[in-house]
Amino acid sequence: MNNEAYLVPNPATPCQSIRIDPNICISCYRCADQCRTDVMVRNSPKVGGIAKCEMNCPAGEAIRWTTYYIDRGQFEDALESIREENPFPGVCGRVCFHPCEEKCARIPLDQGIATNALERAAFDYGTPKVAKQPVKRPATGKKVAVVGGGPAGLTCAHFLAVLGHKVTVFEAQPVAGGIPRVNIAEFRLPAAVIDNEIKQIQSLGVDIKVNSPVDAKAFAKLRQEYDAVFVGTGAPLSAKLGVPGEDHQDVIGALEFLRKSRLGNPIKTGKNVVVIGGGNVATDSARLACRLGAEQVTMVCLESYDTMPAYKSEIKLAEDEGVTINPSWGVNKIDVKSGKVTGVELKSCPAAFDKAGNFSPTYDESKTCIVPADTIIVAIGQATDLSFADAKMKGGSRIKVDPNTLETPVPGVFAGGDVGSPIRSIVQAIAAGKRAAISIDIFLTKGNKDALSATGIGATSMRSYLESGNATWENRVPEEPETPYFGPGTRMEPAMLSAEERNHSLNEVNQGFSRELAIAEAKRCFRCSMYEPPLVLYPDECWFCGTCVEECPAAGAIRMEHPLNQRVAWKRKETGEMFRRGMKNPPPPNLRPPVGEGKSSKQR
Repeated sequence: MNNEAYLVPNPATPCQSIRIDPNICISCYRCADQCRTDVMVRNSPKVGGIAKCEMNCPAGEAIRWTTYYIDRGQFEDALESIREENPFPGVCGRVCFHPCEEKCARIPLDQGIATNALERAAFDYGTPKVAKQPVKRPATGKKVAVVGGGPAGLTCAHFLAVLGHKVTVFEAQPVAGGIPRVNIAEFRLPAAVIDNEIKQIQSLGVDIKVNSPVDAKAFAKLRQEYDAVFVGTGAPLSAKLGVPGEDHQDVIGALEFLRKSRLGNPIKTGKNVVVIGGGNVATDSARLACRLGAEQVTMVCLESYDTMPAYKSEIKLAEDEGVTINPSWGVNKIDVKSGKVTGVELKSCPAAFDKAGNFSPTYDESKTCIVPADTIIVAIGQATDLSFADAKMKGGSRIKVDPNTLETPVPGVFAGGDVGSPIRSIVQAIAAGKRAAISIDIFLTKGNKDALSATGIGATSMRSYLESGNATWENRVPEEPETPYFGPGTRMEPAMLSAEERNHSLNEVNQGFSRELAIAEAKRCFRCSMYEPPLVLYPDECWFCGTCVEECPAAGAIRMEHPLNQRVAWKRKETGEMFRRGMKNPPPPNLRPPVGEGKSSKQR
């Protein structure tokens, strides 16, 4: 047996009954709060301590402060805290792919914190009638041109304005906002949300010129007239299928389909719509087609159902709204008869990825089928437009940039977001815009050139840069919450419109949290990693009940080693760990050496 009642024949062991591994401990203090004899106490703040969620946030938000403020009902303070690092909390709170939630310290205990929904709650309930302006640095007299008014460009403009520079944004579309404003459906991201956040940026003095595309000639002129230029043109073009029949007028690019709807001129679809693609643009297009009157909407994609790149929640919503999904099929050709599209001929795609996980579809040409269609929407990816760029700047389909500074090979020209990175997401574009703003400020003011290299290519902190000239994220420890909650608890879920209500309007489907639910969800946060691991001050008073080990959400962070020759409850033979008798789910063996024990004298 691995576990058994056991006599511990080791009276020479130092009296250190509880050992805590600082490399595993997340300092949530659940062990100390659950201890029956109070042998452990809270420790001092941890220098540079970053929570797991914050480590995984590209925008570098202080997520623990968001939960801390919302826990207290201070939604305006939560919103202000987010905007110190991200000018688009309303957008990110709705459409961010929230990688922060994947690393939440509560996951081993029950369910992770809904940080994405809490960010939205901060925007929904914290937006004041008269917005509070961030403190701006004195004007530098420097001028910066931003080409592209999407998340990367507007974020860069926002922070450059805070840093005291005069910024002008040139946007080709009739409205600013980029992909969130013109290519994400209204029922996922209302235009009023992003328009509100753009007004906040304009209120800082940023001049946004819409209907102002920049070609090669105009770009060369900007380089002459401005002290620096940031390029954030994104990936505004729909990728092509490269199959017969694709050029027919009833074959529409998904970005064009979504854009025209967002700008008030929706494209009329037929009764049978086929959407080709398996990402979020495809699900948005399929769900919009349902709302525009299509009777049958089918999504076709190369990936298997389990590997479709769209968010699982969006796939589920699409299916609830009547969209049929046909995974593992590729397009052979588009059938056109008598000048009209009649269907799509498909070929089987047994695998969309190779053994290494790279996208490399294989086809079985012997297995085909035809899906009837009178309208086809192509959503297989996005492409950049580099027609304006200097030849030195081009690197294939993207602009070449230094990964730390985001400067291109052309001095004084910087780039970020989709146009300069293979990773395409709104939050990554926001992160690039902030990094570029810091880099441009250093370029224009000859500031601390090591401020960015010290951060690596991870998230930057504008708060730290403004306060100390160091862009590295710094730990800030709020006061303890009034009502700390470490017990198991169910994750709160936002309200949704019913499927019937969705298909008859463009109203936002996700209704978000109520104030009460947001506060309840924020209380579930451990606020982990803010402090050093607990101190074991009274080891002689330990009962060896195993409560601390059982309650710890970080497996292996605590081990118990009885110092006396006494019969105890349960001991794991191979490691000497102690557990409470009858524990339902003992953690796996901790094979790490006890904390504080180094190499033997012979090995030194």
